Amino acid sequence: MKLEYIVKCDFYGTGKSYNKVFYTDKEYTSFKNWIESKRGYTNVKFFKKKLENTDSVKLQIKKNNLTKKEYLKRYLITNKKEVSFFKFIYSLISGDEIVYVGKTINIQSRIFTHKKEGLKEFDSFSIIAKLPNEISDLELLKIEEKYIKLLKPKYNIMHNEKTN
Repeated sequence: MKLEYIVKCDFYGTGKSYNKVFYTDKEYTSFKNWIESKRGYTNVKFFKKKLENTDSVKLQIKKNNLTKKEYLKRYLITNKKEVSFFKFIYSLISGDEIVYVGKTINIQSRIFTHKKEGLKEFDSFSIIAKLPNEISDLELLKIEEKYIKLLKPKYNIMHNEKTN
């Protein structure tokens, strides 16, 4: 039989609290007699912990003995994020000059493609607008054109020709 107690006492005037587990009445009695007779311990009180249901205890034990795979799976599911997509208006920048304005649904992939193609010289990029995925392609195009007209980047030749 498992007996769980919280033992509260003062040890040389300082409050102490211990969680103790006894498996027999003899262990409990022996500890109680020992602590009450020990020098420095005063105001010794024993509070019996409520017994947990055994399924809960088994679950706790199982939880602490998870395999790496089970732990990782539980962690990933607990920290899941909702899927949300965005559309972006971005600019490519060379030094202090904005050289291109574009639109995309995957910013990293699009920047990588620009680098790989090598048709535009740039050393950095900036996101001009992060828009909800629900915005139509026509609205996205209009917003992109607005920024191209405003900034007049050198690599947006077609749009620049229309606006001159």
